[in-house]
Amino acid sequence: MVPALGATQTSILPGPEHWVIQVLHLLVGLTAIALAEVLGRRIRGRGDPRASWNRPGRADPAIHGGDR
Repeated sequence: MVPALGATQTSILPGPEHWVIQVLHLLVGLTAIALAEVLGRRIRGRGDPRASWNRPGRADPAIHGGDR
């Protein structure tokens, strides 16, 4: 939906009211970014049960002896 809106936005509602389409395009884009962030967090939460330890700046409990 986002690419289709972006590709056709110049032809939708031309004239002085085109700002409505530009605002709609902005809101749809921001919503898509937010949904991608949520999806990314959910995906990273699955898989390795030690995933929270594998983030940058965190020590690996297998090396450093468990919880801190």
